[in-house]
Order: sequence, then C-alpha cells, then structure tokens
Amino acid sequence: MNRQLRSFLGSPLRSSFVSYLGGTIVCVVILIVTRQSLSVLDPGMRANWWLWTGGLYGLIYLAIVGAALLIVGVVLIRR
Repeated sequence: MNRQLRSFLGSPLRSSFVSYLGGTIVCVVILIVTRQSLSVLDPGMRANWWLWTGGLYGLIYLAIVGAALLIVGVVLIRR
C-alpha cells in the first residue's frame, strides 16, 4: 500500500506525510468520539524534552531502511 501511494504521489516524503496525516486524523476522531481531552500541550510541556524525539528517531530509522533497501533490494517469496 505504501509503495503504491509513493508511486501515485511521486515522492516518499509526500507519501509519508499523507500516511501520517491520515493516522493523525483517525486518532483525533477517536479522541473526540471517546470524549478524551485534546489538550496534549499542557501536560506535555512539563515532560522531559527527549519524550518528543520519537518522531525524529522514527524518521531517521525509515530513512536508513529506505536507503538500505535501495542498495540491498527486496526478495519476494511466493507460494
């Protein structure tokens, strides 16, 4: 699915943005339906700074995996 979205949009960054945006919208809808608070900044501002680095590390991980796949390639096993 992600590969098809990348092909359609013409860029891995665009496809990642659309994918994460879709997930964010679904999470917001779930928060609204379950009547949970959307104010994440008040308690979040008191959190340690490194708690906000998860997205950055995820992006770095995906970039490394993507670069490795270009070099190593992918093996498809069909039954």
